[in-house]
Amino acid sequence: MVQKTIVIVGGGFAGVACGKRLRSRLHPGEARIILFSEENYMVFQPLLAEVAGSSILPEATATPLRVALPGVECRREKVVDILLAENRLIYETFEGIKRSLDYDQIVVACGSGVNLTAVPGMADHALPFRTVADAVRLRTQISQQLEQAAVEESTARRQFFLTFAVIGGGFSGVEVAGEINDLVNAAEKWYPTINPKESRVILIHGREELLQEVSPPLREFTRRKMADNGVEIVLGKRVKLVTAEGVTLSDGTHFPAATVVGTTGTAPHPFVERMAAAKDKGRLKTRPDMRLEGFDNAWAVGDCALILNAYNNEPAQPTGQLAEREGKQCAANIVRALAGEPTQPFYFKPLGLLCAIGGHNAVAEIMGFKLSGFFTWWVWRTVYLMKLPTLSRKVKVAMDWTWELLFSRDITSVKVDSANRIHDAYIPAGSFVFKAGDPATDFYVIEKGEVEVLRQLDPAREPERLAVFGAGDFFGEMALLEDRLHQASVRARTDVELTVIGKGMFARMSKVLAPLANHLELAIRRRTKIRQKLPQSTAILEGTSMQECLEPLPSSPIAQTTPMAEVLTHFEQQKTDFFCVVDADGQLSGVLTRTDLLSAIERMAMLDEAERSGLTVADIMTPNPLYATASDSALIVAEMMRERSLKRLPVVAAPGELKLIGYVRLEILMSLVLRRLGQL
Repeated sequence: MVQKTIVIVGGGFAGVACGKRLRSRLHPGEARIILFSEENYMVFQPLLAEVAGSSILPEATATPLRVALPGVECRREKVVDILLAENRLIYETFEGIKRSLDYDQIVVACGSGVNLTAVPGMADHALPFRTVADAVRLRTQISQQLEQAAVEESTARRQFFLTFAVIGGGFSGVEVAGEINDLVNAAEKWYPTINPKESRVILIHGREELLQEVSPPLREFTRRKMADNGVEIVLGKRVKLVTAEGVTLSDGTHFPAATVVGTTGTAPHPFVERMAAAKDKGRLKTRPDMRLEGFDNAWAVGDCALILNAYNNEPAQPTGQLAEREGKQCAANIVRALAGEPTQPFYFKPLGLLCAIGGHNAVAEIMGFKLSGFFTWWVWRTVYLMKLPTLSRKVKVAMDWTWELLFSRDITSVKVDSANRIHDAYIPAGSFVFKAGDPATDFYVIEKGEVEVLRQLDPAREPERLAVFGAGDFFGEMALLEDRLHQASVRARTDVELTVIGKGMFARMSKVLAPLANHLELAIRRRTKIRQKLPQSTAILEGTSMQECLEPLPSSPIAQTTPMAEVLTHFEQQKTDFFCVVDADGQLSGVLTRTDLLSAIERMAMLDEAERSGLTVADIMTPNPLYATASDSALIVAEMMRERSLKRLPVVAAPGELKLIGYVRLEILMSLVLRRLGQL
């Protein structure tokens, strides 16, 4: 018999169950079984909250795949594509080289990724909760906030450090909120300077009840018991915004919180999105036997798959219990397919649901029975202890749980050097990135939006606007290079997305990258020249309103959806070298120059006819352009144009209202200054 190659992509419940069952049914001469997973361990997801709450050690929830799957070839290379029509998998080696592997059967069991982009700022400022690393990071964060609160003199700042907001009232959200509450309550006795009344754990859920998967009485028990234990429950309100300062709800309520945990939002893996297979909301659609629609040798199980459960003719829920059974039944169907036997539809009657809610309490529905309280918590621990995949993990978890009952929870905090990290930040319009007098800790690069630099000379008057920076600009470098406090404030003029580089990383980059150092030096010279060296011109421009410089646009704005063929006609007929681009609401969304057009023509030469015909202005324009507003002074506009070496700048009504009202040219500003100086 010719040896078959069976590939499994994913090392979660479904992938491991499939690999284990296949290896037990097929001897090595019949099949070479290869499992790809970017981690070399399987995570036991139901116990992650226990790791965050310091009830068990992190390694207890991670089972090495090579130990769990003897006889299966486990590989950590990254899968980048699956070419179903060619029976070929593309992966990336540790050195970054792409290679291919032909297969006879393939099982996609990669689960789902994290998607925190549904709420502005959540991806930048909320901690995800999906992996062992996430749980360890959260536990460290809790300890660090306790340490900061213990030495903070300001009551408001202490409360900020001691507030933990959890977004999402499903199983993960409820379990992690309960564990955070238990850890904080247990640890506070070691911090005599902290008033226990100042700590808050807030669980926010957009629906009217927690745990939609269980029956109403258990939902109400969960809400009441968690509230009795000190967790604040906020129901029926969606999160509108997450920032470094906390969480803002849809009704305007703001919770200042140093720690925000996001347990909602999933997304398909990139290679799943690229697969030429039928999908429903990102999940791979399968036939009743778990084969992908349209393919006889490709299967999908777990969270990445949409599988119809023959037990109730409804889609199988993305839970570990069902994923494990899907993996086993998929393996059985592969064995049947290789033997030429008919496959069977997926059929499984769920055994029940278990959820720990903190305070040594849990809720459960098992075999039709509804349970809650301390005894259910003991059942919860017993069931999951028995379901751990290896004896060594069972012993480790049992010992950790026993230790936690007898002794205090671990409050060790591993120090993280924030000066050497790079991260993203979302700043809503009107909020400050930093204020004058704040210590210089970071270097900022604007990805999207605009900020304004402000100086407050007189507390009784509005602050003076010194500059406006847009996408591609940077700031914060002067205070870092001179090792001083910030002398001006920076406020978001619009919603802003930033890349934030810690001072340690910035120092190393500016030291070893000569082009960056030169660019910083040039920027500092440009930003100080007009005001310091040309005081008369500064006074004239500062006293000139934008209305005095404003000109009508030389050409009508064009829509983002305008085809390329029409763009060429516009440039030819209107004899202009640039166009403003507007979206469906007439708001400024980009600019299109002759340079953009030439780049697009070069790009078109590399595309086929179908791709060329589909190109629109949105594909070739410069998005998120810098702009001036009707309320800006001519000085601000001149400095914006000088900073970016611009000859012209679109003018809109206001930062939040990007309706075009005209444009300003550098020549007009220069002529205005010279006339008022009496030189024209």
